[in-house]
Amino acid sequence: MTLLSTHRLHKDFGGIVAVNDLDLNIEKGFITGIIGPNGAGKTTSFNCMTGLDVPTSGQVIFNDIDITGLPTYRINRLGIARTFQNLRLFKEMTVFENVRVAKHRTSSAGNLQKDSGLWLEKLGLWTYRDERAKDLPYGLQKRLEIARAMATNPKLLFLDEPAAGLNQTETQEIMELIRSFRDSGLTVVVIEHDMHLIMNLCQHITVLNFGQKIAEGSPESVRNDPQVIEAYLGKEDHAAR
Repeated sequence: MTLLSTHRLHKDFGGIVAVNDLDLNIEKGFITGIIGPNGAGKTTSFNCMTGLDVPTSGQVIFNDIDITGLPTYRINRLGIARTFQNLRLFKEMTVFENVRVAKHRTSSAGNLQKDSGLWLEKLGLWTYRDERAKDLPYGLQKRLEIARAMATNPKLLFLDEPAAGLNQTETQEIMELIRSFRDSGLTVVVIEHDMHLIMNLCQHITVLNFGQKIAEGSPESVRNDPQVIEAYLGKEDHAAR
């Protein structure tokens, strides 16, 4: 079942095309990867699907509802949450306060404290609940942003480079965390440059280049696609290997 789809999604900035007539289907209950070289339009696509950018043209359909151009708060209330490549935490607030702000809409006043604490426990952050967000190590800041997104009770979670800047152990932990979300019924879409993570985590992968979809399918089919090889390595480099 398709949970979110885009139809000829297009976004340009003063004549520079960032997303070029993108048709995308996100299947419910899957972990989908979106990959491509720098400047391929990955984050702009995320922004158009989550309300940060208004598409120049095209449609975004979520759960059979046209959400094209809706503000972010309305898209979140419908069940979409996201994280950012450049963290957007409330840095002067505590870890607990960051999650409580996100949980405020989906919990009653009587359950707000308890429900916020549960997400901190699930993400391994309870010990740090009274620390300011900016004082956490980078890997824990990444976890906090995921915890804040999850506290809104999403049906669909967009993760923009969740493993960027993490060491191997932290990356493995993030992979296990994302799998646990999927196993609980959440649909996840991941942008990531870490090919080990993408190939071992995702069930379906879409590849963008210059704002256009150039390939999609299983990790194995994408790995061996000539257009993907050219986009990442160049024909000459790949032939030399």
